[in-house]
Amino acid sequence: MLSPLRADALGTRVLTRHQYNIMMDLKEIDGLWGIWDRMGRVRANPAATQPDLWLEIETSDYMTDGLLLYCPMATDLDGTTTYDLDNVLLVLEAYEHIATIPGWLAPERTLYRIDASRLLPDETHLDPVKYG
Repeated sequence: MLSPLRADALGTRVLTRHQYNIMMDLKEIDGLWGIWDRMGRVRANPAATQPDLWLEIETSDYMTDGLLLYCPMATDLDGTTTYDLDNVLLVLEAYEHIATIPGWLAPERTLYRIDASRLLPDETHLDPVKYG
């Protein structure tokens, strides 16, 4: 079991255009925004008006990444938010898919603050062109 993760200990993540489309899905697809709102608005910045946390999980059982919509969180006496990633996690993945992941079964995970100042180009994996 991992200890709660503090918001001030998170690294940042610049999203690719493909990953940014997940955030656009949240804004455009009916019902998705309401899930984040009803589940407690998990976010790194208390003033954020949209999700700003990106979760990556890579284990033998689970491999995913996406917007963190829910995990239990608390505020310390000093005002710092902590996240309990050992509990149930709700992640918005590509193609409007919402994954419910038992955090205790996915210990290999990284939580990032989203750096919204720019976008990275998407990686493409194309086969070489064969002529003749």
